[in-house]
Amino acid sequence: MSPLLALAGAAGTLSSMSKRPTGWIVTCGVLAVAVVGLAVWAFSAQSDADDAQAALDASERAASAATPSPEPEPAATADAETQQQFDALAAELGAAGESLEDIEQELEQASAKVDEAEQARDDAGGAIDAARAEAEAFKARFELTQTCLRGTLDAVGQAFEGGGLEAAVQELEQLSGSCAE
Repeated sequence: MSPLLALAGAAGTLSSMSKRPTGWIVTCGVLAVAVVGLAVWAFSAQSDADDAQAALDASERAASAATPSPEPEPAATADAETQQQFDALAAELGAAGESLEDIEQELEQASAKVDEAEQARDDAGGAIDAARAEAEAFKARFELTQTCLRGTLDAVGQAFEGGGLEAAVQELEQLSGSCAE
């Protein structure tokens, strides 16, 4: 082989070698740029996440500071004037803290009187008898209404005295059947 051919062959090898490292260098450069870009994106995303967490923590602190802790409701108390009116009405109706059973018994008796008086009114023959029977029926209905009001006042009074609203509602529901009229 001639030295020329050897030199030409070496030049061809050199030219093919010089092309290969350039491709690798460009590829490594692109990868380096991509890594740097991903690192910048990751740091930016972490910074955004930290800012969002700080804003969330600040809003939670503000919300907890703005929201007062729940306090128990004070017991219902009536003002002096309302209490006097309530006591006067209870005294006028004769409510003396009777038990629910006593009131129900009185309601049954008053309801029976109303039925008897209405039957007597229907059976009355003359005008005078009819007027008396009507007066008796009115009186019996009045007693029934008065007993219902006493029961209502008793239930409300117990709610004010600490029996609780639920107990008063239950008592009123029991009385409602007889007092519906």
